[in-house]
Amino acid sequence: MPSVDGTTVTVKLGGGAHQISSVRVSAMLNPGQNRFSALRKFELWACNSATADCSSDAGFSNVYTSADDAFPGARPRPVSPDLIIRTFQLSAPVTATHLRLVVKTNQCTGIPGIQTDDDNDPANDSGCVTGSARDSEVRAAELEAFSPPTADLSVTKTGPATLKVGSLATYSITVKNDGPAAASGVVAIDKLPFKAEFRSVKASQGTCTKATVNNVTSVTCKLGSMASGSTATITIVAKLRVTGTATNTVSVSEASPGDSNSSNDTATWNTTVTP
Repeated sequence: MPSVDGTTVTVKLGGGAHQISSVRVSAMLNPGQNRFSALRKFELWACNSATADCSSDAGFSNVYTSADDAFPGARPRPVSPDLIIRTFQLSAPVTATHLRLVVKTNQCTGIPGIQTDDDNDPANDSGCVTGSARDSEVRAAELEAFSPPTADLSVTKTGPATLKVGSLATYSITVKNDGPAAASGVVAIDKLPFKAEFRSVKASQGTCTKATVNNVTSVTCKLGSMASGSTATITIVAKLRVTGTATNTVSVSEASPGDSNSSNDTATWNTTVTP
């Protein structure tokens, strides 16, 4: 018996591999198309061409199985609101270059109790399977893939423009998360000028440590999680011991979910140190 189960469509994503966390699927029909042919239940399979052969079925793996009534038409027939575009969230993000929609049922094969004739009219078989070919037709209108939201960390810093050698310099650092997602595992690392003598550090959240290698002291502040729109401040005091231009550079990073803009993750401040 013909069946839509196993019908597939494969989409190659533009721009190489992407992290996919959700998809939006529509089963909406065009005028004149039979409503029982609309998609009802499906699976999503993914392949990453960097690690697998996406020209082969073996390169794909199942990353999502929808509910039986993902597009919840009911007797006597599905209607348009049952078929409009819907969002389906994966249990965990996957990295993919190709996505494959695998049909499990359409409205004809998935709505309970409509497959066979259930009336007393011998001249009309009302079953969508026994009385028509709708069990061998399936339509889906749209498949959209979405990456998980990212954070956008930025860092700025200020300090003295000029100082006499041996004076204390106070550096003020501001880390901001412009969102839209929260950031976790945020770390700011400030490299003091050459031979600068660390005196103190104070952060609005988290903890800070210092380490000196080859006469350069680095101050590492583990700031933890930062909600979208939040800021954290760090104040570092150091004694500048070398004349000339004293360069202080700070950088910020995060463990997850990823930074959408790395161009604002570093800031530098130069101080002219006079005799």
